[in-house]
Amino acid sequence: MFDSTEIDHRFARWGAFAALLVGFGMTMVALINSMPGVWYLPRIGPFPAEYLRASILVASISVVLLSLGFYRLALERRPGLFVLALVADIFLLVTAVVVSWVFAVVNLEIQESLFFFEPVHAWVTMAGAILLIVLCWRVWGLPLALFGALMLLYYFFGQYLPWIFKIIPMSFVDNFSEDLWFNLNKGVLGQLFEVGDGKATDGEFAHDSRSRYQPATPPGLSRIRTSQPGLNLVT
Repeated sequence: MFDSTEIDHRFARWGAFAALLVGFGMTMVALINSMPGVWYLPRIGPFPAEYLRASILVASISVVLLSLGFYRLALERRPGLFVLALVADIFLLVTAVVVSWVFAVVNLEIQESLFFFEPVHAWVTMAGAILLIVLCWRVWGLPLALFGALMLLYYFFGQYLPWIFKIIPMSFVDNFSEDLWFNLNKGVLGQLFEVGDGKATDGEFAHDSRSRYQPATPPGLSRIRTSQPGLNLVT
C-alpha cells in the first residue's frame, strides 16, 4: 500500500525542484541578455524588452506557484482540497501567461503605429493586478495584499475623496491600461523588470514609456503626450 503522506511530500519536493530549475533558467537568461561578447563568443542579447519582461513575469509566477502555491497549502493543512488548490494554481499560471502575452503584443503594436486602448486591455490590466495581489497574499501575507487592493481602489475612487487625498479622474480604459500594465517605463512591467538593458547615452537612444527605444530628443525639443492614447508629439 502507498503512504499518502509520503506521496504528498514527494509531490512537494518535485515542485520545489521544478521551481529551482525555473529560477536557474531565469538567471541564465539574465546573464545572456546582459553579457558582452567574450573571445569567440558573440553577444546574444539584449533580447526585446517586451518578450523578455513578459517571460520573466511568467517564470517568476511559476516559481511562486511551484514552491509556495496553494497546492502546498492544501497538502499541509487540508489534503482533501488538494485537487481544488491545484486547479487554482493552474488557473493563476494560465492567467499569467495570457496577460503577459497581451502585454508583449500590445507594446509592440504601440511602437509600430497609432494605438488606442479598448475595454479588453483594461480588463487584462485588472486581471494582472488581481493576480499579483493574490500572489502577494500567498507569499507575504494579508497586510501587503490589502494595501495593494486599497491602492487599486484609490486609483479609481480617489477623485471622490476630499482635501489632499483627491486625485484627478482616471479613465478605466485609457489611463488604467497604460499606467499599470502596457507601459515599459513606469508600469508593473516597467523599469523594475529591466535585465541588463543598459542605459542610453545622449545622441544614442532614450527610453520612453511608449516604446522600448526611441531616438533621443534633440536639445530644445520636448516630447508632449496628447490626450489621444498612443500619440506623442515633438515640439
